[in-house]
Amino acid sequence: MVRSVTVRWRRNRSRQFSVSSFQVNLHIYGPQVIVAANTFCMDPTSKIAKETFENFSDMWRYVVNDVSQVAKEVLESIKSLSLLAAA
Repeated sequence: MVRSVTVRWRRNRSRQFSVSSFQVNLHIYGPQVIVAANTFCMDPTSKIAKETFENFSDMWRYVVNDVSQVAKEVLESIKSLSLLAAA
């Protein structure tokens, strides 16, 4: 996975998106969500297993949302650069 992405705008302004934390979080929370889901499935009456699954699911949702947002911003920047280059 890419460690960082730099998008350049007019007049040498740049915005750097650090995605290394996203990569780490995806690698950490992905397997933990699966383990928490399996644990909750094995004992669906356990309050602790339910809370753990809900917490890891929420964290996974936040990480995926952040990655999606950065991807959208990068795509928008690339589109604006393409429009500038075409003009």
